[in-house]
Amino acid sequence: MPISLIGTFLVMYASGFTINMLTLMAMSLCVGLLIDDAIVVRENIVRHLAMGKSHRDAALDGTQEIGLAVMATTFSIVAVFLPVGFMGGIIGRFFHQFGITVAAAVLLSMFVSFTLDPMLSSVWYDPAAHGVHGKGWFARMLSWNEQLLQRFSVHYSRLLAWALAHRKSVLAIALASFVGAFALVPRIGSEFVPEADLAEIMVQLNTPVDRRWNSPRRRRNRPRRRCENSPK
Repeated sequence: MPISLIGTFLVMYASGFTINMLTLMAMSLCVGLLIDDAIVVRENIVRHLAMGKSHRDAALDGTQEIGLAVMATTFSIVAVFLPVGFMGGIIGRFFHQFGITVAAAVLLSMFVSFTLDPMLSSVWYDPAAHGVHGKGWFARMLSWNEQLLQRFSVHYSRLLAWALAHRKSVLAIALASFVGAFALVPRIGSEFVPEADLAEIMVQLNTPVDRRWNSPRRRRNRPRRRCENSPK
């Protein structure tokens, strides 16, 4: 993911884009998308390693087997966000950098998942594939995290089995959620551009007029201005 983000900054520099609210929003959106391609390729390589293949063969076969699915997923995301960058009107002017940044980041993520990830998987030693586990605090934390994920997977499998057995109920819940989302629109409201937090504080004070300045003695001693058209 860092390599894809750094490459996206280079594309932004070559395109003349700046780091603004829309490009940062595109980068924050891409954080959840950039890791998907690498995870899919890596998981398939680990599956081939579990089948008894060598690191090099597992990297080649795993990447070749899953490559079409990764390309389809990436190009579908590009097909959604790239036209946003070429819209007309003021909306297109606002979201031009947003669409181009998202498309460039996703394409770079696909390129990294097809080149760097298989290369590292074929060279780096994988302890989990050989049944070797660490004994430090980090290994214990990973083991605890794996046990927690296994517990969640048990509950998720039960929920999935219930959903498949009660399809009409699931469709009714989905339809009710869809209708309820439209019912919340008048309460939530909408706006074109949200208010930006500029880290500024404005304080306005209304002080009373000093009575001593308007006293009769002060008015007598106050210098008078001479009008230009008044006689000397």
